[in-house]
Amino acid sequence: MLRDEKEMKDVVYAIVILASKCEEIHGNIDTLIKKLPESNKESILNYESDMFEALDYNFHFPSLYLRMYGILAILQEKGIIRVAAETEGAVKVAEGSDDEGAFIYDGEECIVPCINKLWASSVRRMDKVLLLDKESYKEIELVYAGLHLPYEIFNSLDFPFNQDNVTKLRNACGAFQFLG
Repeated sequence: MLRDEKEMKDVVYAIVILASKCEEIHGNIDTLIKKLPESNKESILNYESDMFEALDYNFHFPSLYLRMYGILAILQEKGIIRVAAETEGAVKVAEGSDDEGAFIYDGEECIVPCINKLWASSVRRMDKVLLLDKESYKEIELVYAGLHLPYEIFNSLDFPFNQDNVTKLRNACGAFQFLG
């Protein structure tokens, strides 16, 4: 329990420093602590450590965009996705085409006419996925929902997922519209 007002201030200061770290506000901690009136660096850092422990704080912040990029890289490495320019009979896509999910899938491999276009459309869809209620889904399902690729190609990977969940997420994204 806190003994006095000074100790209470140190707890509040520890919360401020912890929040600034979580929000990735960079700077020198010593400089920040010096700006806090009547602060005790050692006490603040001790409280910060106690808060991490009490909250069972996890320093791992998974980026679904990086995971999505990683899945694309794995699919390309396995030869499941091939960019049209890399294939012998390069696929022609009309310039200015708005077909965001442009791919040709023959049951074994997926030919992507423009990997940059696929990535951009997948990022736009992931932006929508992140705005949905996603508590009941696995991270990999969120990633698969974001990628503009057929479900079947994900079965060749070793990451278990529920296709119904991915379908629900994709359908919710289809109904979602950004204002502006």
